This record gives sequence, structure tokens and C-alpha cells, in this order.
Amino acid sequence: MSRTRGSTRLLYLINDLTIGGAQRALLSQAEALDRERYDVHVASLELTPGGALEASFRDAGIEVHTLAPPGEPFGLAPMRFRALVARLRPAIVHTHLAAAGIAGRTAARWCRVPHVVSTLHNVSDWTERRGHPLRAIDRATLPLADRICAVSDAVREAVAGVSPKLAERTITLRNGVSLERFRPAPGGREAARAQAGLAPADFVIATVARLEKSKGIDTLLRAAAQASAQAPMLQLLIVGDGAERPRLEALADSLGISAWVTFTGMRDDVPRLLAAADLFAMPSRTEGLGVAAIEALAAGLPVLASNVGGLPEIVEDRVCGRLLPSNAIAGWADAIATAATGPAALKPWRDAAFRRARQFSIEASAAELERLYGALRGESVRRRKAA
Repeated sequence: MSRTRGSTRLLYLINDLTIGGAQRALLSQAEALDRERYDVHVASLELTPGGALEASFRDAGIEVHTLAPPGEPFGLAPMRFRALVARLRPAIVHTHLAAAGIAGRTAARWCRVPHVVSTLHNVSDWTERRGHPLRAIDRATLPLADRICAVSDAVREAVAGVSPKLAERTITLRNGVSLERFRPAPGGREAARAQAGLAPADFVIATVARLEKSKGIDTLLRAAAQASAQAPMLQLLIVGDGAERPRLEALADSLGISAWVTFTGMRDDVPRLLAAADLFAMPSRTEGLGVAAIEALAAGLPVLASNVGGLPEIVEDRVCGRLLPSNAIAGWADAIATAATGPAALKPWRDAAFRRARQFSIEASAAELERLYGALRGESVRRRKAA
């Protein structure tokens, strides 16, 4: 896809281009920027090489620079980034995630880039992982950024709890999603359920996540097993992959629920899978914002979410879903059983889900980002109409 190259060159740096929340957020924002104003480049440190999203960035007309071939020691990637900065001479370097933040900010200042921005995605970097050496170095180099963006008020508050001085230069700039991409088409639910082999009476709960401990999928499995005594029509769709998958599959088997739990692995048709569902679950133990919850709301799904991190900023309790204590298996089981045995009561939540999702459109997120860049460069930025 060819795009007009704008006059302001942006260079993003991120750890890798795997399918993760930060990577997906960067893709959405970079794709939505006004290409008449911005010449957009994305560089990857390739901490995990060959990320699946590389092709998506290229398809969006964004030039991608991978900084390390498979098997090469990590230390060379930051050196290559410095050389890339010197060659491209961007007006703004914008980093995402800790390793990229350290490498990107130091290289940008060494090369005298006019403006440096860093986005913080995780509460846990400022709480339970605060003592990790990488996080300590990240905090030590954050003052090199002109502006720090937190993806939620929860992340900004976590920063303030550790460093009030950093919080003074930190703003909340939430990620957004393409509402149109997730909006279900007429008749899409019936077609998606038929394609998935689901019966009309099935009550389908979907979740989309990296399969790691922090996402709490074990809580969902245990709660669903308990709820199935009252709601035998349950079906679980667990979309995503990760190191925890073998353990979670073994847990489902030990709970006797494998027959109605489907682990789909990584999928590029998430909107279609959401269209087949009745309810979305996000039982995370920590969450910076929770883009998957926004995507579910955009698909018209009520959301059961843990009351942690940025999720309360997305899900209005008892309006478009429920906020529940993380790890509270009995509470999750009760909420699942109540929803499954009284699905008609979910209609007001579904209607509210569409309305709530409009607060998190990618157009609104990109407009905020453009205003930030314009303010740094002393420019006026024309107002966009959010979806």
C-alpha cells in the first residue's frame, strides 16, 4: 500500500513485532496517523525475531527496520538503531516497552533528535517488577524523554507512586481500536457460530490473550468448571498462545471440561471469533489498559473483567459488564452462571458495549497523538472527527 510521505519523520522503536498488546497498539496508531503530515518508520530490536505483525506494518505502508537477524547477540541491535537514527534523522523518536525505551532514548539523545517520547504500557513495571534491573535502568533513562505517555490513569498513578518527578511529565494517552473492524455484520453472529460448529443453545465465552500467568486464564477455567453445574451449555473459546498453553490445556483436562474448551492458538480472524461469542472474559491479574476488552465492547460483547489496572477505565460495572476481583474463582463462577442462565438480561449490556467502545476509537487515539507531536514541535494540528 503506497502512502504519501509527510514532512515530519517519526521513528518508532519497540522490542519486537510479535502479537502483543503494545505491538498491536503501535500498529493501530501508526496506521491511523495522517500520512500527509507524517513519514512513519518502525524499528524492532527483534528480542523475539520474525514477529507476525511485521507484514501488517508493511501492508499499512509503514517502513519497517528489523535490527537483528535470528541468533545474533542482542547488544548489536541498539548499535544498529543508533546508526539508523543518524541516517534517517527523524524529528521524533517514540519508544514502546522497557528495552526499546532504554536503547531508543539514549540513541536519540546521542544523535540529537529534537524530540523523544516514550509510552509506558504496564502497571507491573512499577509494582511487582519494579526491582528488576531492566526496569531500574528504564526508570533511570526516562528523564531523557520530553514526554511520557501512560496508556491508562492506572499506569500514570503507578509512575507517580514511584517517581513524582516523572509523573509531572507523564500524560495519559489511551490506546484505541478500529471500531469498524470489530463491528459485527448483519447475520455475522449466526454465520460465525455455524462455522465454529456451535449449537444455537450454546453460551459462548471468549477470551483473547497471551497465555501467560498474568492473564489469569487458569482462574477462568476453574470458574467455568464450577459454573457448568448450573450452566451445562457453556463453551469457552481461548484465543491466543504462549508458554502457559500446555499447563492450561492440562488444567482443562484435569477439571473435566476439555470437551467444551477450545484453544484456538494465534488467529488473525479475531473479529469473526468474537462475533460467535455471547460474553467476553478478561480475568487478568495485572493489566496496563486492556485493548482486548475494548475490542470485545466494539463487537457488542458484555465484558467480565478483573478490577485491576486500567480495566476499570474501560468496563463500567453493571453497565456494559462486571468488574470482579482477580483470582476470586467463586465470584467469577457466579457471574458466569448468572449470565449463561439469563442471557436475555445481557441485552442492555450489549447495547451499552457499543456506546462505551466509541470512547476508545483509534481515530480519537491518533488525534491525541498528533496533538502531542504538534505541541512538541510548536505546530497546530487540525481536529479530526472521532468515529
